Amino acid sequence: MRTRRRAGQSTVEYLLYISVIAVALTATAYVFIGPLEDGFRNMDAETRDVFKNGMQEGDGDMR
Repeated sequence: MRTRRRAGQSTVEYLLYISVIAVALTATAYVFIGPLEDGFRNMDAETRDVFKNGMQEGDGDMR
């Protein structure tokens, strides 16, 4: 019996694994990108509000 060489097959298998992982990461990014952007916008608005309200002259409570 002859033995088969599997070097090419294992390379293709690794490339398939990498492509599946890349597709999964891309899909995850599309799912979570909206909530992350909303969270950053809310954080930015709240930070601006805190600095606007906390930095008034004569308060005596400067942050």
